[in-house]
This record gives sequence, structure tokens and C-alpha cells, in this order.
Amino acid sequence: MGVGATRGYSAVKWGVVREIVTAWILTIPAAAIVAGLCCLVD
Repeated sequence: MGVGATRGYSAVKWGVVREIVTAWILTIPAAAIVAGLCCLVD
């Protein structure tokens, strides 16, 4: 993303950026849920 931006915003593959952001949005709450469940089991 950074290298593409240095070449101009049209060089950035925005579909890939969307997938990365979606993965972060899903991963952080999922990790919190798993950690909470692990605390309850312990």
C-alpha cells in the first residue's frame, strides 16, 4: 500500500486494502472473544 501510494493513488490496489482492513476489523474482536473464553475456562 505504501509503495503504491508513492507511485500515485491510482497504483494502489484498493480491493486489497479493503480486504486488509476487513481482516483487522474481524481479527481484533475475535481475539478478544477467544481470550475472554479462555479466562472463563480457566
